[in-house]
Amino acid sequence: MLLPQRLKQLRLENDLTQEGLAKHLPINRGTYAHYELGKRQPDLDTLVRIAVFYNVSTDYLLGLTDLPVSAQRLINYCQKLSHEYPASKERGELVADFNKHNLQNPEDN
Repeated sequence: MLLPQRLKQLRLENDLTQEGLAKHLPINRGTYAHYELGKRQPDLDTLVRIAVFYNVSTDYLLGLTDLPVSAQRLINYCQKLSHEYPASKERGELVADFNKHNLQNPEDN
C-alpha cells in the first residue's frame, strides 16, 4: 500500500512536521506517525481531511492512481482554460482529444 509513503512525501513537500500536520487535522501526533509507518490506517473522515488539506484525491493517497487530482478536476480545468483563453485550432484539438479519452484507463492508450 502506498498510503504511508504518500503521506510522508506530501508532508515533506509541504515543509511540515508530523506535529504541525497533526495540529491541522486535528489528531494526535503519535496517531499520525503510525499512519506514516503503516502501523495504523486513518478512518474515512481523517483520510478525507488529509486529502482536502493537501488538495489531492483520496484515490491518490491510497495509491489507486498516480494523478494527485481526479480526472474530473483535470477536465474541469481544461474546460475552464478553453473558455478563458481563445484557443488555437491545435489546442482545441488537444482539449477535445483529452475529453474524448478522459475515462479510459492509462494502460488502454
